[in-house]
Amino acid sequence: MAILSDNKHDVSVSNDFKTSGFKIQASAKAFEILSSNIYTNKVRAVIREYNCNAYDAHVDAGTERTWDVHLPTHLECYFSVRDYGTGLSDESVREIFTTYFHSTKTNSNNFVGALGLGSKSAFSLVDSFTVVSYYNGIKSDYSCYKDQTGEPQVALLTSSETDQPNGLEVSMSVDGRQDDFEYEAVNVFKYFDVLPNINDKEVVKNVLKAKEDYKFVCDEGSFNTGYGSLYARMGNVSYKIPNEYKSDLSGFINFEIGDLSFNAGREELSMDDSTKTLLKSRVRQVTDSLASVVHDKIEAEQCKFTRAKKKAEVYSGSMRSVLRSSTLDFGKFELPSIKDGDERITSYKRGTWHRDSPDIESLVRLPLVNSNDWKIRYFLHKDRMKTRIMEWMRNQRGSQIVLLKQEQIDLFGIPADLIEDLDEVVPKSSNSYGGSSPTRSKVAEWNGKTTGWRVKANECWGDVEIDNDGSERVYVEINRYEPQGKFNDMSQFKNIMDSLDHLGIGISSIYGLKTAFLKTKGFKQGNWISLTSYIERESADLPEIKVIQNRKHYDNPYQELFTKLANKLDNEIVKEYNDTVKLTEAEHSDKFAYSVLGLGDKIKSEDKLQQIADRFIAEYPVVELLHWDGSHASDRQIEVLINHIQGETK
Repeated sequence: MAILSDNKHDVSVSNDFKTSGFKIQASAKAFEILSSNIYTNKVRAVIREYNCNAYDAHVDAGTERTWDVHLPTHLECYFSVRDYGTGLSDESVREIFTTYFHSTKTNSNNFVGALGLGSKSAFSLVDSFTVVSYYNGIKSDYSCYKDQTGEPQVALLTSSETDQPNGLEVSMSVDGRQDDFEYEAVNVFKYFDVLPNINDKEVVKNVLKAKEDYKFVCDEGSFNTGYGSLYARMGNVSYKIPNEYKSDLSGFINFEIGDLSFNAGREELSMDDSTKTLLKSRVRQVTDSLASVVHDKIEAEQCKFTRAKKKAEVYSGSMRSVLRSSTLDFGKFELPSIKDGDERITSYKRGTWHRDSPDIESLVRLPLVNSNDWKIRYFLHKDRMKTRIMEWMRNQRGSQIVLLKQEQIDLFGIPADLIEDLDEVVPKSSNSYGGSSPTRSKVAEWNGKTTGWRVKANECWGDVEIDNDGSERVYVEINRYEPQGKFNDMSQFKNIMDSLDHLGIGISSIYGLKTAFLKTKGFKQGNWISLTSYIERESADLPEIKVIQNRKHYDNPYQELFTKLANKLDNEIVKEYNDTVKLTEAEHSDKFAYSVLGLGDKIKSEDKLQQIADRFIAEYPVVELLHWDGSHASDRQIEVLINHIQGETK
């Protein structure tokens, strides 16, 4: 693409032909297309465009000072970008903010912007925004807004002297968009070389974390070791590279401004021949050179354990195929395995699900990277610790611990600061069930399974030991692992948990307590509440819900007819009917949750659909001539009915 230019074409036209030039008519629709419709993700576009403009302003002014960004909060619900560039004169403000495709950056590849559209991107979100220009000691406040016809205007509100440095500030009210701006700011700024001053520290933290996720950073770009998309980064803006060009790389490749073509919204690459050719060559070039970059970074590590770990991290993802095609020797970074006859490595793994139990493995190779990205911790082996470790691991979800003898630690060269002491980390176990220990109790915890084909009640529970620390816990009485009382069917439990979550009164776990346990100190000293009592307490303040009856076919014979009329007839009653059907679908989940939890007395029904249908039939009695089920009405019948209704409504 290089610098955007006005290409001249030599065309010969006979004098016998009358020619007319094409024009673009200024209209509200045209401005809407250029300000809003070119952007798929409008919040991201607004953040990206105004921050790219700020970056360009600082390049133009030659300042190293960073610009200021205010992301909306619940107390200050506005978005603003204040740069410290050259500022704009009154004439420039009016020219730049009112003229589409006018840009001061077209003739240079030093600037990100070039299309003259980004300064108007605020109109994709709001109908008005403010621009403040600090220019040579004068502060000028402007309002950019859509007039009554929908066309954008710029009005000077005030002008006064100021001692503030030159620059431009764009701001807009975006109440209700706080979460969107926080999320999209990370997606935008993780590709910026320089971060501005951002008021939201959580965003800054997440941006830095996103940057740290790139394991290999070099002149060619930044790359992850896992699986993901590949982007082209050009001028602080990322463009997804189509899969057919990306090889097995994940991350982004750096391109010079002007190298690639992009669409008007600056969201996607424009795949012209030049862009296709450059993508192919650059991806191939980066793929060939990356193996050497990775090899050198691994080899630079002084510790053989660290070298092995980095190599394992690289080989755990998509980059493995890139490195395997290289002639470089990555195998030399691997650690030795345990010899036949020697004592093996002991590993305990605990999944992320609450129903998972720790798995014990005997290994000949040292775990360096967990396939699930769980945390790996290394401990010096100690005898008679299995019971303690198993009990402790029940609360260590998504983790793996590795037990090593000293000779194994020496063999693998693991730094001493990475080896932990079991006695300092793993608490002593309690063998009590029911209260011989006043502070701990062994109970059953529902593991998420429900009874059914080939699943027995005892398979739905797992034994756990809990601290009686005053935390409230919800329980059901169990006998032979079958629940007793109101909720006596194990197949209900998933529906119960889902319903509680849906209504915002969810619980993390349901515990099963044997009848004998209810008479022990462990029960009396614990803060236990039955599932029935919990639901009664938490549902007391839940409102009554009105549920629209959706009685299809026999009780509501015209539902299929209204569905067929939805896209063919502009009629308020038809629209109301179909909107109400959608409402019943949304209400279904509430009704189901109330029913599962035994809250039927809070469900009130109303026959609104039938009432709407009756109004339609009363207004157009000809409908009664159709078959009882509207789905049986032929296209011709529907056409005749519509013509009849339209004739009556004209």
